Amino acid sequence: MSSEKDIFGRRKALKIAGSGLSLATVGSASANASSGRELSDILEKARRIRERTGSQEQFIAYLENHGVSINTSKNEFKKPARPSDGTSENVTTQKVEDADMTGYLTVGGNLTETFADYKVEIKDGYGTGEDNHDVIGISWVPDDYDLQENGTRTQDATNAYLKDSSFDGALWGFDDFNACGWGCDLSFSVATDMDKTTTETPRKIEATYQTVWNESTSVVGFSVDSSGSMSLSVSGGGGQTYVEQIDRQVVKESQSTEL
Repeated sequence: MSSEKDIFGRRKALKIAGSGLSLATVGSASANASSGRELSDILEKARRIRERTGSQEQFIAYLENHGVSINTSKNEFKKPARPSDGTSENVTTQKVEDADMTGYLTVGGNLTETFADYKVEIKDGYGTGEDNHDVIGISWVPDDYDLQENGTRTQDATNAYLKDSSFDGALWGFDDFNACGWGCDLSFSVATDMDKTTTETPRKIEATYQTVWNESTSVVGFSVDSSGSMSLSVSGGGGQTYVEQIDRQVVKESQSTEL
């Protein structure tokens, strides 16, 4: 399994808080996943099973069978095939077709920790691989969680890489030009591991996929607002908006905490 982790100092003080959309709610975790070490081990095994089988269903089943209370949302969406300037002038006689995509957001945890896993499947899509790179984000309400040290991961992600992270979320780039310039048939996942920092419920976690369809436009960073939604910092494009959010999913975690 491939992984990519960011390293930075953990926040010293815990905080105690007083396109299509899918929504799910996560309930209470059982005792089998009550410790951080046990949760980490269970997640590692579940990801190895998914890597070997390619099955999201087996990934979820392993987590549930080992006492991790999880819920997952699923959304099917399309990535449009279009020329980089947004007009029909550069369209050739070659076949151009939309990519069929599916996103799965899975959230679970124990009394002190939570993970968020966002899997992307892409089928077909000749002409959908443009420079610069697409971006995938996971974010949350700043008062609810802190990203753990070494708390970001990727799986089966030859063309995906960590761009930026903070205590409130993480952002990955996806080199769709090299991965999908001649069509796609692949899947990969990105994930975060977080510490719970509030006793308030429910706690919202959000995942987004945003396509960048102009070679002079690039995403250089992100910020997270008080609602947990991610905004992107974009460079280039001549003032035009060449970034489009094509998937947004939200899961609300409701299990109690042990702070």
